[in-house]
Amino acid sequence: MLKLLTFPGEDEHGNIFVQALSPEKSGGLTKTASSELHPSISKHIEGIEEDPKYLYVLVNALGAGEYYGSNINGDYFEESELAPNDPSADSGYVTFLKSGIYRHHKNKDSEKSMGTIVCSCYNPAMHRVELVLRIDRAKAEELGHGDLVDKLDAGEHPAVSMGCKVKYDVCSICGHKSKTRADYCAHTKSMMNKILPNGKKVFVYNPKPRFFDLSFVVIGADRTSYAMAKVASIYGGSSAALAEQYGIRDGHYVGLLKEKLAKKQKISNILKQVPAMSAKVMPSIQRAEKDLPNKVLDMMGKSSPEKALTTASSAGIVLKPREYQRVILIRLGKKNLADKLDTTGRVFPLSNEVDKSITIGRRSDFSDKIRDLLMGSISNRSMFEPVLTKRITISIRMSPSEAPANEVLKGKFASIDITSDEKALLNKISASYNGYREQLLEKVGSVVADITSNDITLLSAINGSRLEDEFMRSPLTKTARLPMALVGALPMAYLYGAHVKKSRRSGQSTGPLDRFIEKHPILATSVFVGLTRLGMGLKKSGVFSKSLNSLVAKLS
Repeated sequence: MLKLLTFPGEDEHGNIFVQALSPEKSGGLTKTASSELHPSISKHIEGIEEDPKYLYVLVNALGAGEYYGSNINGDYFEESELAPNDPSADSGYVTFLKSGIYRHHKNKDSEKSMGTIVCSCYNPAMHRVELVLRIDRAKAEELGHGDLVDKLDAGEHPAVSMGCKVKYDVCSICGHKSKTRADYCAHTKSMMNKILPNGKKVFVYNPKPRFFDLSFVVIGADRTSYAMAKVASIYGGSSAALAEQYGIRDGHYVGLLKEKLAKKQKISNILKQVPAMSAKVMPSIQRAEKDLPNKVLDMMGKSSPEKALTTASSAGIVLKPREYQRVILIRLGKKNLADKLDTTGRVFPLSNEVDKSITIGRRSDFSDKIRDLLMGSISNRSMFEPVLTKRITISIRMSPSEAPANEVLKGKFASIDITSDEKALLNKISASYNGYREQLLEKVGSVVADITSNDITLLSAINGSRLEDEFMRSPLTKTARLPMALVGALPMAYLYGAHVKKSRRSGQSTGPLDRFIEKHPILATSVFVGLTRLGMGLKKSGVFSKSLNSLVAKLS
């Protein structure tokens, strides 16, 4: 919910809340009671040097509700919300530092800001937020705000208004939470700031406020610093309604949204290639994969499914239906059924049901013991870059007779009798397998970041001794760390293969992956970062480098 909070630069008693600072050659302030200011604000002001390019302004923005009550619009900010205990919290007084300085909330374009807020503090003695603004005189003149600068230079105290965003506000009477003004209860809709017969006042609490705009306006509206009667006749109503009337927008958020949409388009362009890649590249790779030995699957089955599946995923190993079936059956104590199904090559039937009750991806479910069991299979089963690229190359060079033979002999389904209970169980395993594959699509990016990246044994097996040489040629930011390069376009195609088959069975469209990007932004971003780190940019010929295009051509 967006809100507009306005208050004057000076009240009827002569108290000043907005004023220009005039640093004297000897230092100090003009007409400022520095003893009442937060020490950090005073120190910052004392350090200001004369510079004709800038105008500095001191603003006492707003007070805590416990000491000043709610403002004329019925907004109440608790002291703990203005000054949260967590210094890293993206709320409270610190968010002013990201705000621009505008005129009448014309903030949709951050380039229209005439300056910056260079210091923000919560003063516990005065129970208020204090700010120091730096206005670029030339920028203000260019934007048509020269008159404002003249007024400040002349010693006038124009009103200031803040744009504020909260996820919801809370009624002081009934505790109702409202995410929009349309959600308001009877109290906040028509009785804001009224005192009920029981003595309680109607207002709204504003948890975790984020301030994104500070604008100069004409008339103020904050009860802590102006006569309520004078302002009520002009502003009245809720701050949310004022925000709507002004058409106020969170300029910072709009900027982030534009950046996010631009990234989404880039990712979309990349991922549109994935279905074709999956159809051309993956069948040959999957046919050449050697099954995990039953002794390994049986050991995995003796652990919890969460540990077995999470650890395999962190190594980039995706269990085949037969492998998944055996792990689950061993876990359920049904080894005889697992053996009977294996000898005839029978697996659970296809299903459109999805069961995600077995959760994968938690760091606590990683098992060193299972990882060690899988180490010997990483080179020929892992889907991560660069293992998968090497597997593609090997697959091309192999003749069909050289392809590794799977451990299980395929028999006829008719040669085995399945009871009704066993059929029901296999149907449940089928739904569970769908949930497992979908979770891989959703969580592989976070698995790599949270688990694979923290295990040097896995990283070394995935990329051998050339790990640092391959990926550490230039510094990586925290959000584009080395492990993200393991999740590229080819792994995405590998995972997408089963997903698209399931979609076809259920009659869903398998066109562009915009819905996938919306639903799984972490993985989509990982794909983009992985491609970038591997030098696979957006080219006219597609996302592949020339060498990978050649591989695809040979496989198609």
